[in-house]
Amino acid sequence: MQSNLMKFIRRKQDNISISFLIVLFAVMTVLLIMINSSSNILGRSFRDVYFYLIYALRFSGVYFSGYAYINNLPPLIPYLTSILFRLGYVNVSSIFIVTGIFYFLGGVFFYKLLRIRFNNLYSVLGAVIYSCLSINLTWAANGTIDIPSVALSIIALYGLIMAVDRNQKYFYLAFPAIVLGFFAKYTAGITLMIMILYYVLRVFSRRKLRKYWKNTLGGMIFGSLFIIPYIVYIKLNNLPLGFLGQFGEVASEPSSKAALSHKVTNDLGFYIVNIPHCLNSNIPVLAYLLIAILLIGFVLIICKSRSTLKITYNQQSILLLGRSIPLSVVYKMIYIDLIILVLVFLTIGKISFVYTEILFFIFVYLMAVKINKIIGKYNNIPRKRKYKSFNFDFIMFIWFFTYFIFFSAHYVKTHRYFTTMAPGFVAMIILSLYLILNTSKIRNISFDLKENKRKDYNIKLSTVIILILIVSFVCYGFYSMSLDKTDPLVSDESNMANYLKTNYPDYINSTISADRAPIYVWYLHKEVKYMKNSDDPTIRTYNLKKENASYYIGNNSSLEVENYDKIINFNNVTLYKKSEYADY
Repeated sequence: MQSNLMKFIRRKQDNISISFLIVLFAVMTVLLIMINSSSNILGRSFRDVYFYLIYALRFSGVYFSGYAYINNLPPLIPYLTSILFRLGYVNVSSIFIVTGIFYFLGGVFFYKLLRIRFNNLYSVLGAVIYSCLSINLTWAANGTIDIPSVALSIIALYGLIMAVDRNQKYFYLAFPAIVLGFFAKYTAGITLMIMILYYVLRVFSRRKLRKYWKNTLGGMIFGSLFIIPYIVYIKLNNLPLGFLGQFGEVASEPSSKAALSHKVTNDLGFYIVNIPHCLNSNIPVLAYLLIAILLIGFVLIICKSRSTLKITYNQQSILLLGRSIPLSVVYKMIYIDLIILVLVFLTIGKISFVYTEILFFIFVYLMAVKINKIIGKYNNIPRKRKYKSFNFDFIMFIWFFTYFIFFSAHYVKTHRYFTTMAPGFVAMIILSLYLILNTSKIRNISFDLKENKRKDYNIKLSTVIILILIVSFVCYGFYSMSLDKTDPLVSDESNMANYLKTNYPDYINSTISADRAPIYVWYLHKEVKYMKNSDDPTIRTYNLKKENASYYIGNNSSLEVENYDKIINFNNVTLYKKSEYADY
C-alpha cells in the first residue's frame, strides 16, 4: 500500500515537473521566434541560414541555376521549412519556427533523459540549465541547424537507453530520431557511435542479444524508412550523396586542414578556454559557479573511486575476456587505458580525426568493461550502496568528450560548435551537484517550516539550493532574450534588394554579382554570382568581366569599381550598374 502511494506521489511530481517545463520552454520558444523574426538578426554571423532558405526554395519548387553546393547540405531543416513555403508562408520566420520547435523538443527530452538517472528536481534543473545556456539561446530558433541536430540526438539517446534498460519499444523512437538528427546535421553521426557504445556495454552478450535482436532490428528497419525520401529525391534529381562528399573532405587529411587556404595552428584549448563564454556570457558568475560545481564533482568522483579501490583491491579476481584476472592487475590495466586515452588526445591534429575517434572508442570501451566488472564486484559486498548508474554516467562523459575531440581536431573553431558538447557537459554538472548535495554533511540538513498549528513542512537544504539555481537560470534565460541582437546590415541588404526590384525590373534577366550573394538569391529568387576576393580590385574587375555582370552589389561604399557607375548605397551596401561606356 505504501509502495503504491509513493509511486503515485512520484508520478504527480513528474507530471508537475514536465508540465512546468513544457510551459516554460513553449513560452521561451515563442519569444525567441518573435524576437528573431522582428529583430533582423541574419547579418554577418548567419550567412549559412540563407543557404538553407535557398535549399528550402528548391524543395518548394523554385528553381534557379548555380549554387550546386547546397545539394551537399543536410536536407531536414530546409525540407521542413519548404512545407511552410508551399503553404504560402515564404518568409524567414518559417525557418525560425522550424528550428524553434526543435529547441523546445531538446529541452523537454533532455529532462526525460536526465530523469532516467536523477529525481525530478535535478532533472528540471538540468533541462533549465541546458536550455538557458548562452550558446543555446544565441543559436536557438534562428534558422541554424545545430540545435535541431542536437535535439534529435538527445531524443535518440533517450530512446536507446530507455529501450535497453526499460522498454524495447523505444528502439522505434531511437533509430528514426538519429536518422533525422543526421539529416539535420551530419555531425549527429557521432551520436550514433555513442549509442552503439552504450548498446554494446549493456547488451552485447549471446544471452542478451537473443532477448533484444528482434526489436533492435525492427527499430533499425523503421529508422531506415526515413532515409528513403532523401534517396528518392537525390536519384530523381541526379544529385550526389552530400554527406559522403563532406565526410571525405574532412576525413582525408588531419583536422580538415585541406579545407583551408592558409596555414594555421590548431588551438586545441579553444573550447576549454571559452567554456565560460558558452555557458553564460552575460553573467559570468553563473558560468564560474557551474564550472566550480563540476570541478568539485570530479574531486568527489576521484575520492569515491579511491574508496572503491581500497574496498575491492584485495578481492580475489574477476572474469575478463574469458580469464580469471586478479583485481590488482585489472586496476593497473585501467591506469594504462587512461594513459593511452591521454596519448589519443595528443594525436589530435596529427592524424585524421577518424582514427583518433576510433582509438578513443576502442579504449573507452575496454576501460568501461573493466570498470563494470569492478562495480559488479563492489555491488556484491554486503552493506555497500549499489552503483547501478555507471553506464549512464559514463556515456554522458563520453558524449561530451567525443564531440570535444572531434571539434578540437577541426581547424575551424567557433563557439557555436559547443552546442554539440552542451548536453554531456550539463549532465556532468548535474551529476557533480548530485554528489555534492548527497554528501553526508549536506544531505541531512533541513528546515522546519510551520504553516499553521496543524501542518509542518520539512524542506531539505539540497532542495532549496536546487530551487534557487532553477530560478536563477530561468531569470537569466529571459534576461538574455531581452538583449538586442539586431544587425543593421540586414535592413541595408533588404532595402537594396527592394530598390533593385522596384527601379530596375530588368534585374530578373540580368547577371548580378554580389559580395554576399546568397542573401540576394533569397531576396530576388534568382541566381546571383558570388564575388570572391572582392577586396582585390584586379580580381574583382576580372570576375565582373568574366561574368559580364550588369549589376554588382558591394559591401564597401568607398569602392570605385572600374567600368561600373555607383547608383545608390544604403550605409555600406552599394549598388553598381555597368557603365554604358564599359570597354567590354
